[in-house]
Amino acid sequence: MSKKTRIIKKARAELSGDARPIAQAKGPADVLAMIPYLVGFFPSESLVIVAIEGPRQRLGPCVRTDLADADDAVAQAEYLASVVSHHGFDPVIVVAYSEDPDKAAAVVQPLQRRLRSQGVTILELLRADARRWWSYQCADRACCGPGGNPYDGDSSPLAATAVLAGMAKAASRDELRACFEPGDELLRARVAECCAALQAVTGPPDINRLVHIALRARGQLTVDQLAALASGVQSIAARDVAWELMTRSNAAEHLHLWAQVTRVAPDRLLPAVGSLAGFAAWLSGSGVLASHAAERVERVHPTYSMNRLLLRCLKLGVNPQEWEDSRGRLRVVR
Repeated sequence: MSKKTRIIKKARAELSGDARPIAQAKGPADVLAMIPYLVGFFPSESLVIVAIEGPRQRLGPCVRTDLADADDAVAQAEYLASVVSHHGFDPVIVVAYSEDPDKAAAVVQPLQRRLRSQGVTILELLRADARRWWSYQCADRACCGPGGNPYDGDSSPLAATAVLAGMAKAASRDELRACFEPGDELLRARVAECCAALQAVTGPPDINRLVHIALRARGQLTVDQLAALASGVQSIAARDVAWELMTRSNAAEHLHLWAQVTRVAPDRLLPAVGSLAGFAAWLSGSGVLASHAAERVERVHPTYSMNRLLLRCLKLGVNPQEWEDSRGRLRVVR
């Protein structure tokens, strides 16, 4: 395995999709306030690239990956530059989150050279920790001294804007990962018992009706609802009906629904519901959440086709809007 292949496999970039840019940053502090909402959690030892869109320079899609070690830093920089090129991101903001300035610089410097050689404009090039930021582009010690510049993301007006828009951030990746991990054991046992009873009954469920009723509930689903959804999407046809109901505009609601089911579904029923949760996460713009859902499914069923498709979309950095556009064209053909 080549070094570049190892880097891509070890630190696959997480693309937020079209993150529905809602905010216009006025400086580094605003950018740093928004990034945790764009990626879903506060990054640490990470490299984040944010695309800037439109004449008003609003924050757009972003890419996050773990910072590579020094030996792999150049390969990681080349990979990230290829991601930027593939998606046509220009201009961009680059932030290395690290307490270690040398580790950050090992990736940032070759990435800066590569992006400039591609003609990409870098509006801000920063290193940040949880308290301060430093600029790689400003040499004025009066505003960008060696001690860095303090910032408080929670007090930024942009953070309030993000919350009002329904965006959320977790304290860490582990907290995000818990969205799809097995939940309360007693609840899981009750759901498993109910699933077994439902599957003993002949006749396919009306999955369209089940999903719409569950979406209207907008809260914690009952044991009967959880079991009906988990068992109801086990056939490919029924699963695809549930899948077809997802759009960019309602993906967050479907994510809330299928994440609940994923936490309580028996492992034998997990691949379908976990894949639906993963696709909903991806369509909603959270590549990070989608990757966690996909990892959970992969542990149970490594070859499940829908999950393999999701993993491929994540690996290639496919924009969810491209998926929706292609589905629209297929409907016209049919």
